[in-house]
Amino acid sequence: MMKLSRQTWKVIATASYCCAISQWSAGASSGDLDKALKAAGEKLSAEVGNDYVVQKLVQPLGHAINGALEACGKGDSELACEVAFYIRADGSVTGLVASPTPFGQCVMANFHLPKDLPSPPADLWPIGAHVVYRPEKPNKIPDQPVQRTADNLAAFDRATAPLTARARATYPEAKKKFLAGLPAGYIFYVRVRLKDPDGKIEDVFARVEGFEDSTINTVIASDLSMVKTYKTGQSYKIKEKNILDWTIERADGSEEGNLIGKYMDAHPEQR
Repeated sequence: MMKLSRQTWKVIATASYCCAISQWSAGASSGDLDKALKAAGEKLSAEVGNDYVVQKLVQPLGHAINGALEACGKGDSELACEVAFYIRADGSVTGLVASPTPFGQCVMANFHLPKDLPSPPADLWPIGAHVVYRPEKPNKIPDQPVQRTADNLAAFDRATAPLTARARATYPEAKKKFLAGLPAGYIFYVRVRLKDPDGKIEDVFARVEGFEDSTINTVIASDLSMVKTYKTGQSYKIKEKNILDWTIERADGSEEGNLIGKYMDAHPEQR
């Protein structure tokens, strides 16, 4: 099953969703799509519209996009389309349109949305989404996983505690960037600590896929060499308050964040 890490989706408007494919406007023109996207962008620029998306729609929209990409995201080339629709005061959806491309029409046909939706701030509230499929690429992990025993863990944690505090303080802004849609080739990681029942510990990078309230849904991205009860590529959930650090890796290999990794580069004795 394709995971959200294989694409980036960006909400550009506010609204709600439905699951009835018959409600898509099959005969809609590109002008209808452009009009809806423009209206959606205007709504999102207002605080009430932004709050509606962030607080009530991010998760269901993400599930709908992920399902569409599972059906339509194929091949070695990047694909993209726009989707837009309106939500009525009673929670139903009307006027659904998508880009007039094979990928756009496939996404539209497989964009299955929940029936029970929160009411929008006003009737006929527009929402739009920029949907991108990116083929899986080998991960460019910023650093090797950290392997530690209980003997040196306490000293390492004391040395990096100020860095973890800074990372947790700046994490909300990094999360906003991810939710808004990172540019092509960018990857959002969090540094997490894995522990085996026998006490073995390994600090690793986990690729962020999405969120459930204060929980981060990730996939373990590092090559593991110490802990045995976890595997590279395994889904892993972590509370936001428990991350050690975060990194946004850019397409050119440069990084934002990764405070602990940079500290370790400057202090190789800590490896």
